[in-house]
Formats: sequence, C-alpha cells, structure tokens
Amino acid sequence: MNTRCLSLSFAAMCAAFLSVPSATAQTAKQTIALSAGWNAFYLEVDPAGDASDPAVFFDSRPVVQVGRYVQGASLATAQFDSNGRRINGATPSYLVWIRGDAELSTLARVTGGAAYICYATNSCTFTVEGRPVLPRFSWRDTSGDDTPQNLVGVSVDPDDSATLLAYFREGPCGSAVASSGGSVVIGRNAGAPLFGPVKAGRRLTNGNVVALDSTAGGYWPGVINVTCPVDGMTIRGTEGIGVLSVVNAGTTGRTVRVSLAESSSEYDQMPSLLKYVPVSGTNTDSWTEFNSSSVATNRLAAGEEWSLRFAADPKNTAALSGSATNYAALFRVEDLDGGTKMRVLVPLKVEEAATDGNSGPFPQGLWAGTVTLSQVNRGGGTDYEPAGGPMKMTVLMHVDSSGKPRLLQRVVAGTTNDLVTGRSETRLYTSPDTVPAGWSSRRYTCVVVDVANQVVAADSAAAAFGSEAKFSFVVGERARDNPFRHSWHPDHDGKSADYSGDAPSGDSSANFIGTIKPEMFSITNTIDFVWKDASGASTYSANPEGATWGRCDWDLGGLRADGPVKMRGTFMLRRLSNDPELDD
Repeated sequence: MNTRCLSLSFAAMCAAFLSVPSATAQTAKQTIALSAGWNAFYLEVDPAGDASDPAVFFDSRPVVQVGRYVQGASLATAQFDSNGRRINGATPSYLVWIRGDAELSTLARVTGGAAYICYATNSCTFTVEGRPVLPRFSWRDTSGDDTPQNLVGVSVDPDDSATLLAYFREGPCGSAVASSGGSVVIGRNAGAPLFGPVKAGRRLTNGNVVALDSTAGGYWPGVINVTCPVDGMTIRGTEGIGVLSVVNAGTTGRTVRVSLAESSSEYDQMPSLLKYVPVSGTNTDSWTEFNSSSVATNRLAAGEEWSLRFAADPKNTAALSGSATNYAALFRVEDLDGGTKMRVLVPLKVEEAATDGNSGPFPQGLWAGTVTLSQVNRGGGTDYEPAGGPMKMTVLMHVDSSGKPRLLQRVVAGTTNDLVTGRSETRLYTSPDTVPAGWSSRRYTCVVVDVANQVVAADSAAAAFGSEAKFSFVVGERARDNPFRHSWHPDHDGKSADYSGDAPSGDSSANFIGTIKPEMFSITNTIDFVWKDASGASTYSANPEGATWGRCDWDLGGLRADGPVKMRGTFMLRRLSNDPELDD
C-alpha cells in the first residue's frame, strides 16, 4: 500500500460534535505513549474532571495540535448520485485543537471512545484516568477511488497484544487486512500527517489506532459487542437488577469471560454482587455471589447473545470505609480464545434506593411471609408424618440494626410525603395511636401470635436471622384470644357451674382429679426458624426479590397430656421495609 497524505490542512478539520460529560466515579487508567512527530491513539476512557478540557489535558505534554476523528461523520453526511448510488469520496471529519489558537480550535472536550491524531514535539508517556467508554465504530465502504480509510482503535489487556489480522479479520475490513494490511499515522512534518503501511502480522497493543479499508459500511465495534446504558450499569437499591448483554459480533465461535475489576478512583469501593443463575434440575439457588474473584464464562456461536443479570448483594457488601463514597467497579469482558484478545470495560455503580428514607444494612427491617406446615407428630412421638394437607399462616418478623429478630403480632406502617422534596418517609409502629398526626398508615396483623404478646423477642440461644431464630410465647388460659375460651359456652367459659367464681386452673394437672374440672388452660408456643434445606445446607442468600426461606418447626404445648403437638414445614419471608426502628 502506498503512503497516503491526509487530504486537507490540519486547521481545516472542523465539525460539530455532541460530547459526553466526564465523571469521577467508576474509573480506569490508560497509559499512552507518544513519539516525536505524528501519532495516533485510541482513548478508551472519558478523562475525569477538568482534564476533559483540551488545554488542561495537553497542558503538560509536548503536543501542539490534535485532531479527533468523528466516528460516523461520513455516514451522517453521505451523498448519492442521480441513480441512488453511494458516493464514497467523503472526506473524514475532525475536531481540532491547536495550542494557543482558540479561534481555529473546534475540539471543546477530550472524550473517550475516539481516535486522536496529534503532533508531539518530543516523545512522552502519560496516564489518563476516567470512566471507560464502550467501543463504537462506524465504518465507511472504501471500495471507491480515493476514499479515506477508517480510523479505528484497539482495546486489549494492557499487558497483552494481538496481530492486526487476528483483531480485525472477522469484521468488514477482514479481507482487505488479509490481503494488504493497513496503515498507521507517521511523519515529522508538523503541517500534515502521513499514513504509512503496516502488515497484517503487526502486533497491536491497547490504544493503538490503525487506518483500514472496508468492504462495507455500517457499525461494527469489534468481535465483542457489549450493550448497556451509555454511562454503564447502575443498580439502584437491593432490589434493582442490571442487565449486561454480550454479543459475539464475529464470524466464528469464541469463549467470552466476564469478571469484576476494581475502579481506579479512591472514592469507589468494590460492591459485592449477585449473579442470576437459571434454575435447573441440579440448581435451586437462582442468585449466587459474584465478587472480585468470580468469573462467568460462556461459549458463544457467531451472532449469539449472552445476557447476564446482576443485583446488589446486601448481605456481603462491606460498609464504606476510608475515602470511599461510592459502591462502584468495572465489568471486564474478554475474548478468551477467539484470537483477538479484545477486552471491554463497563462501568458499574450500585446506589441506594432513595424512596423511603430508611436505608440501612441487610437484613434489618420488617419481614412478612408465610409458614406452611405439612408434617405433624402422632401422639407424643417425635417422628413426623405427612399431614392431611398444608396449613398456611402469616408471620411478621422485625430485625433491628444489630441483627436481632423479633416476632410481631401486629405492626403499623406510617408514611408521610414531603411536598417540597417529593421524598416519602415510612416508619414502623406497634400501634396506630403512636403514628404522627397527618401521616397515612397501614396495619399488618399476624393472627397466630397472641395479642398479649405483641412483640416476642427471640430466645437468647437462637437469635440470629439467617441462621436460627427461635421464639417462645404463651397464650394464657384466660387470654382474650385463647382458642378454647368461649364466653357464651358453659363448658368453655372458665366459670364454675353456678357462675359464682372461676373454675380450677387447667395449668395445674392436680386440678383434673377434682369433682369440678378445669375448663381453660394455657397454650405454649415455640416457633423455630432455621435457614437450612432438607440436606442441612444453608438457604440464607440475599436476592433482589428481598426473599429468604428455610425450615420451620412449631411446637404447641398444653393441648394434650401425652406431649406437645409438633409440626414441621417451611417458611418464606420477604422484606417490606428496611427501617430498623420499631416505635412503641
């Protein structure tokens, strides 16, 4: 391939372009090396803060003029002849910056995801920190005479490299690269850069830029096409879900790996994530922990899409420490065996759900759910047998800021709305009488807990939500909701036959041998929540649905002389509020 001269003066490379704001969170560092003369580099990150200003970005570097290649400009301004055929001779569009010449400079911001041509008076190496930008390359068909080549960048691991042919052969430039290689920016004449030829076997490193012919126009980002919002993935709250989609945009099968990398920003702290795993015959835990040591791999056929679902893991994410103010990191998507060594970085941020003003660590707050009892003992035995059918009961459990659970008979959720900020606040109360005036309220009731035991603390020996929580309470013989008490039935009103006084207490076995028999007795309840499955494995794992489950044993004492009624089943709880306070 003959050396080509850029077909316009540098100062005339002026066009409008919409730039993307920079950010200081979810950052990566990229090292750029320039030699004396003309260079080209691909910037994969948006410079953080004021560094996006070209005067700041290049201030301490020996660079006197810069041109940013505007992706897709030729496609947006395509021209056609009278027969509707494409005219392929459109000149590339550039935004330029010239040191000391604000009038001719049109480059307002240095942004990521772009190829830059610059002239350096001396060689230098510098590092740029910023938010990664997904590769987005628009290609022009260069089959026409004197059609400018496409300027495209390379994204690989900074410690790795790939050949020109291996990186681009499966794209629209593949046949051209195989036959004639490509071009790179060269030259020492400050007035105009040149393009010099490179062979298909040339090894490329991260940030390299090459000029390539193409047999077709359109969009092709490389063999890894990652789709997600422009500014990366944001997971809002512990119930939010983020989707990362990866498409094999090549023509052959390849193994793609997704992992989690730390952000370079001192203000970012690595969150712990949950990754969704479809339920199968051998897997019932659909959300698994995904942290900095986790990887996910998948073999993708050409054109195949792989969608991964992630959520915040509230159980394992450590509290912010040091200078950290954000939970943020980077997804790292890599071609493992396709030969391109392509690597894409995707920003990730986990935010609090700012809706109720009661943000707090997992698992504090109000949990509501169902106990389903399906087994019962026979007589006074300890073996369980299938019951005639499942018995379902609603339960309410509250967990304070120290992780201690309490079983509730009722709870009232009071809510107010700030008309100025539009922010709502919800607090928990044990009685509607304590809800502040003007607040709306909703009452939740658990009928299986005695009304005289509105708040039942867990036993000290088993009071760990997520492991085992055991609760004990007594429904007194004369309690209002004792199921054997009936004020209008002479055999169950607790009165003597002549109504002159109370019948003997049924809580003393000695009273049953008397002439007048007891009519009432207390009922003891022991409810044991154990976060284990039938095999004994822990079932306690956070998930975006805010649900948790396990085994439940419920013992009733006082109902029969030969021992307690023992029932067994399962429970499912879902978090309704993360307020750790329960105002009496």
